[in-house]
Amino acid sequence: MTSPLLDRHETLARSLRSPSILCVVAAERKSETHKMCRCSSQTIAQVSKIQEKSTMPNTTTILVNHLGGIEASYQTPGLDPSKPTLVLVNSFTTSSELYKTQYANDDLTSKMNLLAIELLGHGQTRCKLDNWTYWDTAYMNIQVLESLQKQGKIDQSKGVFVLGTSQGGWITVRMALLAPEKVSPCCELCPNISLT
Repeated sequence: MTSPLLDRHETLARSLRSPSILCVVAAERKSETHKMCRCSSQTIAQVSKIQEKSTMPNTTTILVNHLGGIEASYQTPGLDPSKPTLVLVNSFTTSSELYKTQYANDDLTSKMNLLAIELLGHGQTRCKLDNWTYWDTAYMNIQVLESLQKQGKIDQSKGVFVLGTSQGGWITVRMALLAPEKVSPCCELCPNISLT
């Protein structure tokens, strides 16, 4: 008997090329009761409820059209259209709070806008769909930049640079590939990248 949740876990493990997750899935498939699977589902549901209850007062959300509508969350110490913009893309299981030290750096913020956009499934970013890809997050980030440009909060002609930490590095490369005319050079910190 096959379990849709196990199928999703296996698909995810294969896409991430993760032998450790594949081993867990194989063990779950051998278990007649799928106790681990149910535990995983319950844990995910509990974490989601905690995330929904928690608020990050320093973040702002903006609605973008990708995937039928995404409430993209971002954090910034302030935006000035006369400055270039550095997009900061957080790592797996973190939020825009990862860059709070940089927000407090006056030398940095006096020279450029810092804009940390939270990944799909991270922080306060919300989507109607359960499944998405790194490409979807990259496209969402580009739409956030376009929306902020339309609102006059940033001027992309002053320069848009992207910096991604770990998984965020995967997103920054995809942003540069999707919109090379909008995204200037990018910097990936520990990305261990795969473009699948």
